[in-house]
Amino acid sequence: MEVSKTEFDFDIKTVAIEDSDYKQADIRMLGNIVFQLYLIREFENTLLKLSAEGCLHGPVHTSIGEEACAAGAMATLKPSDKIASTHRAHHHYLAKLINYYAKKDFDAAKGEISEQCQQGVITLMGEVMGLSIGCCKGRGGSMHLRNPEIGVIGTSASSRRSAYSYRGSICIKVQ
Repeated sequence: MEVSKTEFDFDIKTVAIEDSDYKQADIRMLGNIVFQLYLIREFENTLLKLSAEGCLHGPVHTSIGEEACAAGAMATLKPSDKIASTHRAHHHYLAKLINYYAKKDFDAAKGEISEQCQQGVITLMGEVMGLSIGCCKGRGGSMHLRNPEIGVIGTSASSRRSAYSYRGSICIKVQ
């Protein structure tokens, strides 16, 4: 095997975390992210159970193992920001939903989950189950989610189409 040196046109930087960084962290925000990780994992596990029981029609692409990516990415966005995602987007949808409805002083440790947030989770579950209470009236299923109110302009094929309608504004595609 031959190994050759590769030249890069950019600098590679290393990010090192120190103890002082942890001391500066917002404990409430970290707790909220842990809540999102738990909610997303439980949602996905529930989908797998429902699928095994034959309660879901069509494929279900879970995002198990990707919860932290979604929670971290959505934590950096403003509630008014728009996202587009892939066919595997339940985690992005849920993290965006929580961050959209959470008030600035939201603290998941206190169990103060808003009614709107709870209803949003039910709406997403309804969509994946093909029910009319879903965010796309049950027509999008697991892969084609859309909820302009919370800033999810589309997932999978609908994300490409929907992103074009937001030209001239900032749109973040999350994968």
